[in-house]
Amino acid sequence: VNAVKGDGNAHVPPDGNVHPLAAYAINFLRRLLEYPVPALAAAVGADTEPPPPRADLDALLADVCHGVADALVVNLEHKAEGGYGKQHALRALFLMNNAQYVVRHAKRCKELGRLLGSRWQAERKAEMHAHADEYRQRSFGRLLELLARDAENAEAHAPLGVGKVNSALDEIARLQRHWTVADASLRDRVRRSVARAVLPPYEAFAERVLAAKGKGGGTDATPPAGVLKKMIPGTGGASLRYTPAEVEALIASLFAHGDEAADEATTATPATSSSAATHRV
Repeated sequence: VNAVKGDGNAHVPPDGNVHPLAAYAINFLRRLLEYPVPALAAAVGADTEPPPPRADLDALLADVCHGVADALVVNLEHKAEGGYGKQHALRALFLMNNAQYVVRHAKRCKELGRLLGSRWQAERKAEMHAHADEYRQRSFGRLLELLARDAENAEAHAPLGVGKVNSALDEIARLQRHWTVADASLRDRVRRSVARAVLPPYEAFAERVLAAKGKGGGTDATPPAGVLKKMIPGTGGASLRYTPAEVEALIASLFAHGDEAADEATTATPATSSSAATHRV
């Protein structure tokens, strides 16, 4: 517990991936639980004669597992706060990745999951979803606000803020090019969530811009992908830089770096690691 709680390394992954401390903590608990009962009893300070009942040993082990896991959550939150600063979307992505990592491995290791309990796992899963929602809002909130503002005044004027919409998408593409979600299932869920939130209002916005072009003497026919941005003028001479298909492709490319990332790469252990058989927890 102290090794996890006291890990003061302020470094955080620049891509928001799982922190090595999370891998260390989970690996420590999994290896601890693989030891025979006498070694387990020694590790938690219950090496008495006669040996304690299994139920008592399980209670002690559950305390250890909760202590390590809870210390990990707190430490990672501190690291995220200090390491990412004002990069709120990346901070949320980092915490989401780490929460998912812990939940997944608690599920894979039945003994660890049993000792942590279903309630604790459900709470961590809820935190993971909350971080995912925050990531979506922090990343795409400005774009969605611009699109909503334009939709509210759609009948009053031609589409406005085309340049701002372009800039919002440019910023997302630039900042998130190398961000990572290593777990394939989570990566797909986040992409789908973003697509559901962004694509309908963006498609409506693009249609309004195209209609405004048509009223100016252009054609009402829908152009092929890649042509729309060349023919739709916006306020102040700005042109819509992304077709709906291109925005969809941008969302689908999010976390592409994670397609090649394996969370085994995060299994480095700090120098503070020690053998469960020779050190009490």
